[in-house]
Amino acid sequence: MTSNIQNKKIRRLSGEAFVVVGSQAIAALAGLVGLRFITTLLSRESFGELSLAMTAISLIQLVFTKPFSSAVRRFYAVSVEENKLEQFTASCWQLAIALAISIVLLGTCCFLGLLSFSSHVALLCVLAFLVAGLQAPGDMSQSFQVAARNRVVAGVLNFTCQWLRVVGIVVAVLLLTSDSVSAVIGMVGAYGCWLGLQILAFKKLFPLQIDWKIQYEELFSWWKRLSEFARPIAFWGFFIWLTNSSSRWSLEFFQGSEEVGSYAALFQLGYYPMYLFAMCISEFLTPILFGIAGDNSDRRQEFRAVNIGSMSVWAVITITVLVGLLTIFIHPFIFQICVDQSYADTSYLLPVMLLASGFIAAAEVATLAIQTSGTNKQLTLPKITTSIVGSVITVFGAYLYGLQGVLYAGLCYATLHMVWTIFLLYQLRKKILI
Repeated sequence: MTSNIQNKKIRRLSGEAFVVVGSQAIAALAGLVGLRFITTLLSRESFGELSLAMTAISLIQLVFTKPFSSAVRRFYAVSVEENKLEQFTASCWQLAIALAISIVLLGTCCFLGLLSFSSHVALLCVLAFLVAGLQAPGDMSQSFQVAARNRVVAGVLNFTCQWLRVVGIVVAVLLLTSDSVSAVIGMVGAYGCWLGLQILAFKKLFPLQIDWKIQYEELFSWWKRLSEFARPIAFWGFFIWLTNSSSRWSLEFFQGSEEVGSYAALFQLGYYPMYLFAMCISEFLTPILFGIAGDNSDRRQEFRAVNIGSMSVWAVITITVLVGLLTIFIHPFIFQICVDQSYADTSYLLPVMLLASGFIAAAEVATLAIQTSGTNKQLTLPKITTSIVGSVITVFGAYLYGLQGVLYAGLCYATLHMVWTIFLLYQLRKKILI
């Protein structure tokens, strides 16, 4: 009997792993195909402007969307254990709606504020915030699918989002004009379609008759738990955004939009694949680790979750180093296939970007393992400190050495961030064992 149960678990996990890896591979293919088309259709300067507009979307994602999406993934299993899934779902969707409205209103204010400075910049800004506003409830719904281990639906929606974005940008650029504004308009349409698909999938797979008149005390209780978990993530998310954006904006200030375009191409080829790899592991492990840890009442289960996370971190580091070494020899071939040849002069920097992104991915997996303890407070200091250090050395790198300086500064930041986070993870392991 025990053997049969074990075999069923192995088959289920194998099937889930196959679905997660397959969906992320299709999503990665969308990114590579899109990069080839976009770098061909847009000039390097316009591609640089698009990359700068993406920093506004990234700000909203890191400070507003990701914190609450992470909280949904953490507390979904808890709500099921407590038999309060309906109340949890209602509170999450009310938060998602409020979040989307707030983002769009903030974007409108930024538009009005920037209008006198530059109509082009103002339009890019409001469109970027509109994309973020559509993305927020979609990400919340996606988090439910991941937490509930609806692997196939989550995987299909994930790669559908990536392909919709590529198609949206290409169609908009072809139908309108070959500039950054048209590209972001295409993204607005893509995320609007994706949100519609998310809502349809959510209604089908979570056929709860949500009572929007649930007692305020019940809703407030969940809002408080979600907010307490999300607050540190939002706080350090701003500083992480500052580090990520400083690379683009410092290059814009010291070198110009064309250099930002070169960085964006390297980012898409180097950072994005490793990010998707980390998402693969995160999406697969999140419901498993949080399900094992539960409400943290069982120390053995908590240690088991942390131990699985620790092994995953070392797997990410090993794969990162191997891929980085391989890329040293094949970077010209990768650029020849994936981007317009006007970017080929920067291909030698691809291994640096891959290593940096892989180390960040390892830190994210370590962060996930630490979050099984039910708190984020111990992560605040290292994430903020390393982000500030990263921002400073990135600006100096851009000023002194341009694109090359920014990438090596990013590698230094990623290494420091990874080492500190892994140190915290092993501190947590020792604490649980005591």
